[in-house]
Amino acid sequence: MSIQGRLESQPIQLTIEFSESKFHIVRDLDSLIFSLDRFVGTGHSPYFVLGLEMASIGHLLGDHELALDSSASRKPDHLADDNVVMALRLATGGQSVRFSAVTASGQLMLENQNLDSLQGRFIGSFGSEDDTIEGCFHVFALETFLTRTWP
Repeated sequence: MSIQGRLESQPIQLTIEFSESKFHIVRDLDSLIFSLDRFVGTGHSPYFVLGLEMASIGHLLGDHELALDSSASRKPDHLADDNVVMALRLATGGQSVRFSAVTASGQLMLENQNLDSLQGRFIGSFGSEDDTIEGCFHVFALETFLTRTWP
């Protein structure tokens, strides 16, 4: 994953390889459709551990766009709408800070999505509206969980 932009009013540019990646899959019992409920991945750069978190991603459709929405996972039909929760986590030493994506500040563009890999680009504000980050990623599932089923 590569990111560039500003966090906490400071310029940032990082590239990492994911050393951990977890896909949380949901399967609809009626239609047998699989959806990606959550993704969590982390990797190391020389000075930081960088994490990418996504929730409420939805159906495994291939190419599509999702709007950044911090409340997306609390909505009743959260796996069928076009919204996603995203956050970046930076850790160094004994400190870890989570930067949530600001609602309506950007989007996630998925270019390839299936049960064991995820590829895309994103742009949005993380932490505050003044701190915009853009990034790209291609990740393979190192762990996959069937977290629950939904009717």
